[in-house]
Amino acid sequence: MKKLSVITTVILVAAAIVLLGVSQSASAQSVFYVPGDFSTIQEAIEVASDGDTILVSPGVYVENISFQGKALHLKSTNGPEVTVIDGDRLGTVVTFNQGEGRESILEGFTIRNGEVNLDGGGIRVFQASPKILYNVIEENFACDGVGISSRFGSPLIQGNLIRYNERNGCSGGSGGAGIYLGGASSPEVIGNIIEHNDIDGAAGAGISLNAAGTPHIENNIIRYNTGSTLGGGISLFNQSDAEIIQNLIYGNDSGKGGGIYWMVPSGKRGPRLLNNTIAGNVAGEGSAVYTKGFHGNILLENNLLIGKEGQGAVYCNTSYSSDLPTFRHNNAFSEGAAAFSADCGDPTGANGNISADPLFVD
Repeated sequence: MKKLSVITTVILVAAAIVLLGVSQSASAQSVFYVPGDFSTIQEAIEVASDGDTILVSPGVYVENISFQGKALHLKSTNGPEVTVIDGDRLGTVVTFNQGEGRESILEGFTIRNGEVNLDGGGIRVFQASPKILYNVIEENFACDGVGISSRFGSPLIQGNLIRYNERNGCSGGSGGAGIYLGGASSPEVIGNIIEHNDIDGAAGAGISLNAAGTPHIENNIIRYNTGSTLGGGISLFNQSDAEIIQNLIYGNDSGKGGGIYWMVPSGKRGPRLLNNTIAGNVAGEGSAVYTKGFHGNILLENNLLIGKEGQGAVYCNTSYSSDLPTFRHNNAFSEGAAAFSADCGDPTGANGNISADPLFVD
């Protein structure tokens, strides 16, 4: 009996090991290759499961893809210069709209040639929070959020080149030729280059924020974006309590607020601008910054606010509230014009603010 008991124990242990191995194998993460395993990216997504990786070889893939709510890492093997997802102007190129989180990652592609009548020509995020990393997002067409549109989500948008996106045949709307952020959320826009985007008839040629919650915008280069209305670099409307930190914003063009324009509603905090360089932008009013609304809780600290020659740098519109933003330790300067104009007064000499030519060198 003792010998039988030992044999039974050995058999049970062996069976447990086999079952454990089967379980581990069943839950193991897989790597799929395009075009090695599948001819299209979407075919690979449909087969893949959460935790899987899809590696895409160089080529031009003419398709419009959706992550379908899956926690996948979709990555090119050789980078965006040689790996393109082309939407063929048949809709959004890449869609996240089924609750994807930060485990859903799009990395290393050129995303181009998307076209929609609403928002999100290149990438559309709706009620999702993916990572969008190190892509080139260019030559897309839409009404709002032409390069990237995010509504009611908190994506991480990092290390991308977002350029040559254009508003196409629309009027009104929320704007954002480069990026649109809307809906109460906490998106992060970090370390991107946003340039040469064009929008006509809406705000925010570079980035538009509308009721965007608490976005974090840091270490971006926002340049050479063109709009006909408000906010050549960035525009903010409704509750958009953004942290705007250490960005370089230059060479943008708009009717008001060449660098940044905001309109803050009653009872809301509004943006905080810290350690930014805003220079060489063009606007009819406020070539660096145009501030409007209930702006008594706004803070601008340690920024370079440099106007275009002959244009004022900062324009304060107090038609809604006489309370002004807090200016602290800024250098506001404009050659041939007042640094502060309209209802700003002149905070130079108080709270560490100065007005001196920064002597930029090309």
